[in-house]
Amino acid sequence: MGRIMLIGLLLLGGCATRERVVYQELYIPVKCKIDAPIRPIPQTDTVLMAMDVIDYAKALEIALRACL
Repeated sequence: MGRIMLIGLLLLGGCATRERVVYQELYIPVKCKIDAPIRPIPQTDTVLMAMDVIDYAKALEIALRACL
């Protein structure tokens, strides 16, 4: 009986190590309040429409930089 308890203690002794604390960065999404620029009005001229879309994209990118 004593041998069985001794063997049991030796086998379970490996589980008695200290707990290890690991710190990890946690990214939490937050709502960003921005004033979105006004979308460009569709036009028949493709070149003007493309320029308006590029300007809109740049303005939106600048507004979203505040969220980073």
